[in-house]
Amino acid sequence: MEAFDIWSNLTNRKISFVRTLNKSDAQIIVSWSKNLTITNTTSRKVGEGGPIEIVDTGFFNLTIKAIANILPAGIKCIDVNRALHELGHVLGFDHTDNPLDIMYPYESCSRKISQNEIRTLENLYSLEPKAQLHLYNISAFVHYGYLDLNFTVKNVGLVVSPETEVKIYSDNKNIAKVSIANLLPGSSFLGYLKNLKIPYGSKNLTIVVDPEEKIDMWYRNLTYVELNLK
Repeated sequence: MEAFDIWSNLTNRKISFVRTLNKSDAQIIVSWSKNLTITNTTSRKVGEGGPIEIVDTGFFNLTIKAIANILPAGIKCIDVNRALHELGHVLGFDHTDNPLDIMYPYESCSRKISQNEIRTLENLYSLEPKAQLHLYNISAFVHYGYLDLNFTVKNVGLVVSPETEVKIYSDNKNIAKVSIANLLPGSSFLGYLKNLKIPYGSKNLTIVVDPEEKIDMWYRNLTYVELNLK
């Protein structure tokens, strides 16, 4: 808990942690064991940490689950630094070659979290977590006044997107709408409309995600596409 507090306090609480005793709720599983088994190595190590489940949202590599397995030394400063080091891996840091840095691969009570690591986390976590819907992969085929339309809407943001809809306009006239349920980060909705009647002589098609702008997103330009119909 002291190691968690140190990471949080040094970043002005841009990152914070909530303790849970329910393993199924935890995103970071912390284990202290005298019978520590480290995978993928034949040498003796005192811990391992890092993500074990990552979602590529399209904008971010979002850690869903992580572990910090630590061998206790029985010396407080060493145990705290072992925890700091493994939590550093959880937060995405690799080993450094700076012997004063907490991410140096050999331990000492004198090693500290570096200013570079603090700045990296402050910059990364200064971004307000939002959903971000991205409309792409569009194909439209017009045949004798009818439209076949395929499209994909993906949540490339950091949080679950609320329910919303997609509206399709032909020459500024709304001709269809499609409901979209909640999307987890990295998940997609595949839209398909077949034989959709369009006004005679239509020349333009506009597809808009979340047309009422009910979802707080970073970029609105990713939520609409305009096409010329031939």
